[in-house]
Amino acid sequence: MKFHWLAAAAFCLSFLAPVGAHAQSGCGKAFTAKYHSKDGVGDVACDGKWVRAEIVSGLFYLADVSAGGKSTMLIEPTREYYEYAPGKDDDEEPIDLRACSNLRKLAEEYKGVTCRKTGTATVAGRNTDRYETRGGGAASITEFFDPELGAVLKEQKGGELSWELRDIRIGSVPSSLFRVPAGYKKVSEEQYFKRFAELMQKEEAKKKGRK
Repeated sequence: MKFHWLAAAAFCLSFLAPVGAHAQSGCGKAFTAKYHSKDGVGDVACDGKWVRAEIVSGLFYLADVSAGGKSTMLIEPTREYYEYAPGKDDDEEPIDLRACSNLRKLAEEYKGVTCRKTGTATVAGRNTDRYETRGGGAASITEFFDPELGAVLKEQKGGELSWELRDIRIGSVPSSLFRVPAGYKKVSEEQYFKRFAELMQKEEAKKKGRK
């Protein structure tokens, strides 16, 4: 199962990279934030090895980014969830909150791609290191990495904003956010993607209604 948030959903949280993660690094400090892109706004929470993000209204992604950790999709409107272990599909890519996380994938497609620190910048009132991935004909990617939080706070592709985190609040995050609530029913991969499609249709309908 390959599911890249940038390509598969109109409302995306590429901050976390593709679903289906195997082990990588978690955040350095617990925090919550609002994710902003041209497609919408979502909630993000990170605490050590745990990451939680809202893809569309009512659909949440939970990830244990430690070695062997599981990933879970919560479907709030129907009180269902889909769970899977890492390594299920060779196409899966790791969650990586660090800078230069795009380098490996781009290097497979383009020769001469590099990623290096090019300076510093302030993002959402926080000090970040700016990293640039470029070369080989690939569109340049600029990431703004917060060394204290251990996470990229903003990304630009080809000079245009892809997404950024705002309203960042450092502090304890309730552990209940990273667990499947009581009373939720486990569903199959096929059932999950059916529910996902239904939620995306509703999200698109709401967008059209606001125009």
